[in-house]
Amino acid sequence: MSHKKNNCPNAGFSLIELILYVGIVGMFVTGVVIFAVKAEGIRAKVKVQNDVVNVARLVTDRIATEIRNSSGVASVTPSSLTLTNTDSSRNPTIIAKSGNRITIGFGGAGACPTSAPCFLTPSDLTVSQLVFTNMSTGGSFNIKYSLSVSRINPENRKDWSYSTTMTGSTEIRSK
Repeated sequence: MSHKKNNCPNAGFSLIELILYVGIVGMFVTGVVIFAVKAEGIRAKVKVQNDVVNVARLVTDRIATEIRNSSGVASVTPSSLTLTNTDSSRNPTIIAKSGNRITIGFGGAGACPTSAPCFLTPSDLTVSQLVFTNMSTGGSFNIKYSLSVSRINPENRKDWSYSTTMTGSTEIRSK
């Protein structure tokens, strides 16, 4: 009976090979962790930008709708707009900047009376500017509005900072 000898002197890893493998795996894991951290920062930044832009767009759309559906303009100041309405429950409709938020109030009763208006903007965003301008000529009422919205960032993180300004102009529909 003949026995063949195994030609492999050692079947294990040498110390050099082990250090090399650990180094390669360490570089790969470091790359994955760095990628994940950057991806999370980008995700946070995009979410903040979407939140700010969506709120600004919703507020400008709501202002446009209220102007379009009103029957007239009672008063315009740089930071508030008072609209008249044929519906007594919505007369007057007041849109204004209160502190760092925008409010809307309707008439003297209901869910959002002018004495206790409802907020149009959430508490985690701040409105630094709301400007109304009466652009009316002749018999048509046209109101221009501009607002600047930004995210409140008490942590002062760069990824969580974003602001936008939106401007629009709306004419009251003929009734």
